[in-house]
Amino acid sequence: MRWNFPVLVFCAYNMVQPASAEPAFPHTLVTLNSPVIRLADLFSNAGPQAERVLGPSPAPGMRIVVGADQLAAIAAAYQVPWQPDGSQPQVVLASPGRALSAAVLDSAIAGAVQSSGGPADAAITLPDYAAPMIPPGAVPDVTVTSMDFDPGTGNFDAAMMISAAGMAPQGLELSGLAEASVPALVASHNLAPGEVLNAADVTIARLPDSQAPNAPVSAADAIGMTTSIGVAAGAAISAGNLTTPILVAKGATVILTLTLPGLAVTAQGIALGAGGTGSVIPVLNAASHAVVQAVVTGPDAASIAPGSTPLTTAQNNVGYGSYAQAHGAAYPPAMVQP
Repeated sequence: MRWNFPVLVFCAYNMVQPASAEPAFPHTLVTLNSPVIRLADLFSNAGPQAERVLGPSPAPGMRIVVGADQLAAIAAAYQVPWQPDGSQPQVVLASPGRALSAAVLDSAIAGAVQSSGGPADAAITLPDYAAPMIPPGAVPDVTVTSMDFDPGTGNFDAAMMISAAGMAPQGLELSGLAEASVPALVASHNLAPGEVLNAADVTIARLPDSQAPNAPVSAADAIGMTTSIGVAAGAAISAGNLTTPILVAKGATVILTLTLPGLAVTAQGIALGAGGTGSVIPVLNAASHAVVQAVVTGPDAASIAPGSTPLTTAQNNVGYGSYAQAHGAAYPPAMVQP
């Protein structure tokens, strides 16, 4: 946008400029970190009035353009040693900014909703939220100046005031929905299917009752589990979205352990199914060709309970090759099909 300073002494345009050892030059692009614009923001070597305040800075995230005619008038008014040379310079003054997250406003809105007869800890939805800009690093102070809440529908209209260091207070009008909420475990970021969850992947947030999971899960129970489907950032994670991480893949070579009093026997087997810790899967004993039920105990490891009855044995005339092929297992490199 083009900027017209509130007070410009245009009659001073033809004043004689004082001599200066260092002539002034207009800047090109200036990033402002002050709520006001000073003469030095427009010119280098602006002279004794360099700190003179000319007007307010543009709002955070906005910019203004000062053209050649305005620069010439300002230079003449404040005895800046510069005159236009026909090059038509302009100065762009920009105020940096960052978008204010709706989450920052939710707490203030929820408090005002409760004071107006709404539910405590309401979940706030702002369908048409256009984020205002505030200075980078600023900590905003948010105040609800008026609240019109309908307890029957949960709809509200709110007027707010946002203030922060480095900006003029800014008014904001918002409409939205306030609903009763419950705490729930949600994804901290987008989760892909098959991800093993850690503490950084989940957080607790309040969700509207309508979005609460049917089978809620705690963070302690979720960490270490695998997502069975993709979960969007901020969406609820339920027990139905999680599975035990696969520690033994179908067709993998497995170390089978049989523990007896005073004795532990190990053997090599081929997994005929996949599973995580505690899962019971069929495993083909590579030595006896018997298929046993084994409990997954770790990566490519499983245990056989003492006294377990094999599902199939070599005496059942079910050879290793036919059974393995029927279940999609591979031959171990050291074995030959019978």
